Amino acid sequence: LLWERPMGPFQDEFGASSSPVLFDGKVFLNEDHDINSFLIALDQKTGEVIWKTERTEATRSYATPVVFDNHGRTELLVAGSLQLAAYDPKDGQKLWWYDGLSRLVDSTPLIVNGEIYFATWTPGGDADDRIRMEPFATALTTLDKNSDKEIGKDELPEGNAILERFFRIDLNQNQRLDQKEWEKHAMVFERAQNVAASLRPGTRGELPAENVNWTYQRSLPTVPSSVVYDGVLYMVKDSGIITSLDSNTGEMLKQGRAVGRGNYYASIVAGDGKVYLISEGGVVTILKAGRDWSVLGSYDFKERIMATPVIADGQMLIRTDVALYAFRCK
Repeated sequence: LLWERPMGPFQDEFGASSSPVLFDGKVFLNEDHDINSFLIALDQKTGEVIWKTERTEATRSYATPVVFDNHGRTELLVAGSLQLAAYDPKDGQKLWWYDGLSRLVDSTPLIVNGEIYFATWTPGGDADDRIRMEPFATALTTLDKNSDKEIGKDELPEGNAILERFFRIDLNQNQRLDQKEWEKHAMVFERAQNVAASLRPGTRGELPAENVNWTYQRSLPTVPSSVVYDGVLYMVKDSGIITSLDSNTGEMLKQGRAVGRGNYYASIVAGDGKVYLISEGGVVTILKAGRDWSVLGSYDFKERIMATPVIADGQMLIRTDVALYAFRCK
């Protein structure tokens, strides 16, 4: 063991899911949780903290940071709740940002030919199905049964959207919501935007509107990152709905179904003229890439798959809950 540095515990039922990123002798890790969110850089050899940037407005999200070159300036791109932000990897300074992401972000943004692409969806963030929290004073009149000026977990009716998300809203974990907790998450629900988008990177401050190339708001993925391959953005939604967009214009090119149904956690990968999608149930769907893509075939591992496959050195690595498989073209 060379070094170790405890990072938690975190106030989050799912713990830490963002992967560490190695660059320039540093280990970068983003930890967005219900409270005490931060971005940190550690010395790769010693584990000592080089810098730590608090992300006070962030709530839980799980995307992995991306190192990219922004016209000669190296930046660290972080997709989190409601916001995409770029940081200086040397000192953790926040450089520029774009507001308009979903309230929980699982997928990692892509950088292709200097352009940024992302697609993210969370329940309650669609314009026609938005979770809304009434003003706190109004909520007290209908929900505060014991008149303590707070809303207890036991005072919310069954099936209430707030009750279902009570753990993450109850920041001090006292089983009651005060005005500050209520209003913070009312803002999150109000500002959340389920969206796929293409952006030109910024320089300083809030990203100008003219840097947004396009947005698209239908059939979006929850967890898996999308992929851009030969001018086409491929996304997969739970239940296996595949949507492809023109990466330059955002025009929807085609929709169809993967062979594997159910949920999708593994991100999409592409290479050698093919696109690979893997369902949680272990079914790999292989597409012939193109604007009018088609299904070439599929394979059912009959094992649970959550991890993203890796294509490298002429082979593909696929990890299931049971084993690690390597495939190579003959």
